[in-house]
Amino acid sequence: MKKFSSRIIAVILAIVLVFTSALPISAKSFATNSLLTTDVGPSNWMSGIKDNTSLSDITIPGTHDSGTQNVDLPIWSKTQTLSISEQLNIGIRYFDLRLEHVSDVYYNAQIVHGSSNCWNSGGGHLTLYEVLEDMYAFLDRNPSETVIVSVKQDYGNDINALANDVNTLIDLRSNYWFTGSYTPSLGSVRGKCVLATRISEVGRGISLSWGDQGSDGGAVDSGWMKVQDRYKMSPSSKWSNAAKPMLDEKKPNGVWYVNFMSTTGGGISGVEPNAATMKGYFRTYEMMNNKCYGIICLDYADEDLTSKIYKANDLVAKAQADSEKGQYYYRLNLNTWDDVPSSWQSVSCRLYYKTNNGTGDVKSVLLFDQTDAYKGYAFVSAVTNNDFTGYVDGFPIKVEMSFHWTNNDGVGIDQRLYVGNGPDDNLTMIGKSTVRYTNSTNSSTGFSADASTYPQIKTISFVDKSDLNIAVPAVASDSVNTYTLKYSIRDQYDVKWQDDSASLSADADYPGITFSRNRLLVDKNANDIAPNTSFNVYAAYNSANGVLRSSPRRITVSPNKIPYKFVNYNGDVLQQGSDYSGVTPQYTGETPKREPDENGHYTFTSWTPLSPLSVKNNVYTAFFTVNKHLVSKTVVQKAATCTESGISTNYCTCGYSWTNVTHATGHNYITVHKDPTCTEDGYNKEVCRVDGDVKTNTVLPATGHDTKNAVKGEYVASSNGENGYIPFYCPVCNEEIVSMRKYDTVNWSAYYDAVGVVNGIMADSDYSSYNSEYVAEFEAAVAAARSIENDESKNNLQSNIDEAANQINKAVADFCSKIGVNYYTLNFVFDNGVSRKLTYKEGTAVSNIAVPANTATVMTENTHTIYRWGTIATVTQNKTYVESSVTKPHTFNTFISPDIEHTGKCTEDVTVEHRCICGYSYTENNGKGTIHDWGEWTSNGDGTHTHHCLNDNSHTETDACVINTETHACVICSYKLNVSNYEYYIEISEKLLNSDSKKYSPEALEKHKAVVEKAKEDFNNADTQAKIDNISSALSVSCMNVMMTTRYYHVKFSYVIDDETVVEVTSSDDLYDSSVTFEIPSDVLQNRIVEKWTLYNADTDTITRCAENVTSLTFNVSDNAEYIAYIKTENSDASQKSTVTLLDNDGRVTQTLEIENGEYSITVDGATLTMTSGDKVYTFTAKNVAFRKVTGFSTDNAPVPDMISVSSDITINTLYT
Repeated sequence: MKKFSSRIIAVILAIVLVFTSALPISAKSFATNSLLTTDVGPSNWMSGIKDNTSLSDITIPGTHDSGTQNVDLPIWSKTQTLSISEQLNIGIRYFDLRLEHVSDVYYNAQIVHGSSNCWNSGGGHLTLYEVLEDMYAFLDRNPSETVIVSVKQDYGNDINALANDVNTLIDLRSNYWFTGSYTPSLGSVRGKCVLATRISEVGRGISLSWGDQGSDGGAVDSGWMKVQDRYKMSPSSKWSNAAKPMLDEKKPNGVWYVNFMSTTGGGISGVEPNAATMKGYFRTYEMMNNKCYGIICLDYADEDLTSKIYKANDLVAKAQADSEKGQYYYRLNLNTWDDVPSSWQSVSCRLYYKTNNGTGDVKSVLLFDQTDAYKGYAFVSAVTNNDFTGYVDGFPIKVEMSFHWTNNDGVGIDQRLYVGNGPDDNLTMIGKSTVRYTNSTNSSTGFSADASTYPQIKTISFVDKSDLNIAVPAVASDSVNTYTLKYSIRDQYDVKWQDDSASLSADADYPGITFSRNRLLVDKNANDIAPNTSFNVYAAYNSANGVLRSSPRRITVSPNKIPYKFVNYNGDVLQQGSDYSGVTPQYTGETPKREPDENGHYTFTSWTPLSPLSVKNNVYTAFFTVNKHLVSKTVVQKAATCTESGISTNYCTCGYSWTNVTHATGHNYITVHKDPTCTEDGYNKEVCRVDGDVKTNTVLPATGHDTKNAVKGEYVASSNGENGYIPFYCPVCNEEIVSMRKYDTVNWSAYYDAVGVVNGIMADSDYSSYNSEYVAEFEAAVAAARSIENDESKNNLQSNIDEAANQINKAVADFCSKIGVNYYTLNFVFDNGVSRKLTYKEGTAVSNIAVPANTATVMTENTHTIYRWGTIATVTQNKTYVESSVTKPHTFNTFISPDIEHTGKCTEDVTVEHRCICGYSYTENNGKGTIHDWGEWTSNGDGTHTHHCLNDNSHTETDACVINTETHACVICSYKLNVSNYEYYIEISEKLLNSDSKKYSPEALEKHKAVVEKAKEDFNNADTQAKIDNISSALSVSCMNVMMTTRYYHVKFSYVIDDETVVEVTSSDDLYDSSVTFEIPSDVLQNRIVEKWTLYNADTDTITRCAENVTSLTFNVSDNAEYIAYIKTENSDASQKSTVTLLDNDGRVTQTLEIENGEYSITVDGATLTMTSGDKVYTFTAKNVAFRKVTGFSTDNAPVPDMISVSSDITINTLYT
């Protein structure tokens, strides 16, 4: 009854207030856009937020007394016009649920506001069960969202029963709940309700609970939670003293902020008027997107302000500006400060930007386009302050707005455009403008970014600043080791410069080290760099304002040892090893040898090249001096003949032998003559009198027996079965002419003539093509007739022989008749009576007849006889050809065959050869030849000399030279021994012996002196080239051994600033007499002068002044020494600037900067220390040390302070662990 009476009183008061209050009306504000605007809206705005975001670090719109859409006594109990579902759909995610345990409602828990009951749309009690089911349904539709449910007992006495009601409902649908006591990340509670209990008896959930705050005051800070719930203050006081101060704060990460915009005003005017005033204040509040506001609870929540809250989440949005891709984050703030025209039509806004860090193409993005009259009107409401944020692929340069209304009212809007690399950056205002219209308009207006705010390159730095050790490919490798030195070029907004055209360079040139864009390339030639050599690499960018260069990155080279070889002349490896570049390898093996060859014998002189080891110089080849052979003995293996060359072997004193070929001597022809006889041919021959070779042979045919005048001899009786006969003899030679014998028995000539015809037929090429039957008959008949040859009982009778001949002739006649071909016999009768019969078929041409050769020409001392046949004709019959002859006297010395005169030589007589055209000749001796006439001896250049016969240059004599050991020349000819190598090495030896004792090893010089003395002694007795060459070789080897002992000296360079700061620049070991240049770095000399240079000689422990005010020094190395340059700061700057030196853990200088005197604030970020005074910023970066971490910096044995006064030089030490 009490609760009912209270509600009646409240209704009466509400009625009174309705008639006594004038409620202000506010237009709906335009929804602020942000990084969440892409594909999200009120129902799923959390989908645009990163999963790992803590729930306490999200700006969340909430409602105060969320369930009071329908409530008793609405004038002071109603705080919302929307149902729970409608609130969820406009973006509300925090719900302030006030509860009462009532046993007659579903699940015993109903929604109340104090003593006022809340009702559902059906007129029944609004229960917690109903509210939760609406939330579950929303989460099913929008699984990306989470809902924070705050529960509080607002009426009733049984809090334990209420706590049990809450737990029962949670357990009923536990899969929709997160009830942990810790703050979860958004990703872990998407699709769930998060319990934020103000009822400790529930026993679970996040304890977001606070006591009644009531009247004036600010927010209450509980450490992990801060709440402002001052509900009894006037709207202006609450806004100024409670709500706005909390909005202005920077909320710490992980701390819950809950800020209520609700108030009763401290009187009885009711909730709605106060809510309208508070919303007006909040609508004009500049709510930035680069900070978190926590939970903001509204009375009379609407979509406009709700979206303004949840879109202030750029910090935790999934989509972020990527400064690496040249994207810029923008914030356009629009503050409308004048009334709006009642005839509003539309408004739109477009942002223009330039790609490629503001240097590329112009593009634009439409921020909003409100053509709807109501929304346009809402946008320019006199009570709005809106942010439009996002990012673009370039630098914003211009904002353009268009307006359209028709009456004469006006509008005023302040516009400000900010830019940065992201929402968490301190944004820079790049442009602003004020729009002011006092009459109707349909126009556009805009403003551009200040040109001075356009991006400019600010820094270039290596991404990895640590020291880099680089390896070098092996000497035999053609590969290239690539090291990517990533650098970052950024503008004043810390956005990466997209025109990535920086270049790398080193502080000096090194072999094998090159650069290609951001890559350091190392090839095998870098093995020529000394081990552990370090140098600096810089990234530089050429801009319109000059060259911007990064801090250096230290590079240390780790070269490989270079394999080397000592090889003989033919490539045979004698010794091999490996060492670093610059070292001269020492050969310790046996002296190289080279066997003699056709060019001479060899003496080892030196190794070539005579230079230290390098990539291109790693093979040392033995160099030999060649000496021509001296012939000590000649052995003839084969003497030269007329037609074949001779072979002889020469032997040198060195043991080498070689074969000489003696050309053939050629024939020595003489003419030999023999007269022919009756039976034997004679001849005229040119015969070599040495080997008997016949050059020409003219046959003189036998004369034949004189048959005409043959003399008949006595009868020779038969004997041994042979017939008797009468012999006839030649009257010339008295020999029997056998052919003239007259036998007293048979004659076979006719028979064999017949057989000859048969043989001729069978030899004919056409014989095989004749009819085989005819051929068989023919051959059978011939065979039968020829059987008489073996039949001794018949062949002794002439008649039998004649019969056989007739049978053969008949067989031939029959065969020819059958085949239709005639065969005839050609009888060739020679001059001596001998005949030769040949058988050919009729029609055989002359060219196919094998005409016998005529009798050979017969030559006598005075005449020659030539034999010929008569004209040979085509075969048409049996025919006899008789040989004829003609005899004529010799004709000598004709045009065709002239006489030949042979002049006399040292070894031959003078002759004349008389020749006839028939080939006959004879030789006439006209006198004796000459004797040798020897010329002068001439040198052969090999220790021998030769003289030639003046009559015949081919006649020579060679002998060994006779050497005078004083002149080293032959006493007979012009030959001189070659002593140039000896003289060359004597000259080098004298220079070595007279050189500075610091340059070479004393022991080596002493040994060399002994070698030189012995060489001079041996030279005075040398009478051959081989001896001279051996002496030169010994000198060469000894010189090489001395030069390989060239000594190294340690040289160091440092400089001293103002007699206090000592900086070591370089320290190295260098060869004696090598040229070295030391130069003071240019940055060190800024505002400083060089006073002097001193030289400390470590060998003599003395200091001398070696130069005055020069910035570099060049000298030749001769001692172990340290060169020190003394530098003074100029007086004009000394009182205004000081030097700050950063040291590493070993006290070595890492960085030195000269800065202006003054007060500096110090900030430390890891390995970087920054000193700042106004616009002067100096950055020091500690050196990275292997296996150590930078933990801080100290000065004067104490940690560096936050502020430091600089009036003199300061040393800062790096602290490591």
